[in-house]
Amino acid sequence: MSTASSFKIDKSKAIEQVEDFVQRLHDLEYEIDTRANLITYTNCATLADNLTNTLSRYENNRDTMLSTVYASDALLWIEKAFAAGIIHEGSAAIRKLREKETKLEEYKQRCVQLEADNQQLASEYLQLQGRYNELDARLEYVQE
Repeated sequence: MSTASSFKIDKSKAIEQVEDFVQRLHDLEYEIDTRANLITYTNCATLADNLTNTLSRYENNRDTMLSTVYASDALLWIEKAFAAGIIHEGSAAIRKLREKETKLEEYKQRCVQLEADNQQLASEYLQLQGRYNELDARLEYVQE
């Protein structure tokens, strides 16, 4: 749900898309730019007002038979918000990205360490294998 083009008003998926959007807002993965208060539509209502109102109407009617109608209406305003560029990745998304990048770096360092350990073990194995072959040859000589 990262671009306006991902919003296609498919009634069977409208509820799922609105729920996903609302969850991302609650999780701070999405943030609404304050410019949403400056973009006005009919009746002097701002984009922020219309988005908030349609999301509230949807949430108040999510358990009714008209939930898909309210979800479709909310999706139209969500799409307008994305098109206006007022929905941004939130601080939680940025924090998660940084955490993942840190974890990736830790895994890369661990991988380098494991490769070095593996090479060390392979070297020790070859030395032990050589020593074993040496001792085995001596044992065969002694047994003869």
